Amino acid sequence: MAAPKRSKIQRERDRLTITELHLKGWNQQRIADFLELDKSGICRELKKIKTEWKAATIEDHNLYIQQELRRLAMLEAEYWAAWERSQQSKESSLNERLATGKDESGQALGRVKLATRTEQRIGEAAFLNGILNCLKERAKLLGLYPEEATAGQSITLSDGQLGVLGQLMGENHVSND
Repeated sequence: MAAPKRSKIQRERDRLTITELHLKGWNQQRIADFLELDKSGICRELKKIKTEWKAATIEDHNLYIQQELRRLAMLEAEYWAAWERSQQSKESSLNERLATGKDESGQALGRVKLATRTEQRIGEAAFLNGILNCLKERAKLLGLYPEEATAGQSITLSDGQLGVLGQLMGENHVSND
């Protein structure tokens, strides 16, 4: 005579027990004996459980990668904005009062000399280094080059090299528009 069919609640409870016992290292036969079920049923349940775990892991992994890519994009945008600001010329003004005497109330008389100075800036290399790091991290996340090729290695560029890199990127940026 066939065993009575288990209810949905019983199947779910058994499934949780199967998962727990499997994670504790029990083999399929031992689980089947403990739950008084057929070993082939335990095997089927474990296949379903492992398939669900794998799907959940892949979804979680992809979600994590998407989240990190968004963070990198935001950080890179900030670096680009800072790089652009660091290249803008800086104007400073100097106000100097040239005193020639005092009026009857004791206030200094004279004229004000105004001077404006404009400083052309070439940009802060640290921002290009930040951009470069964002590009490297994105490439790693996307698997564009093997992990062992980058393990323990770092790229150090001088300010001059970073300046040339910035000019090249600016030229490429302009030519692509």
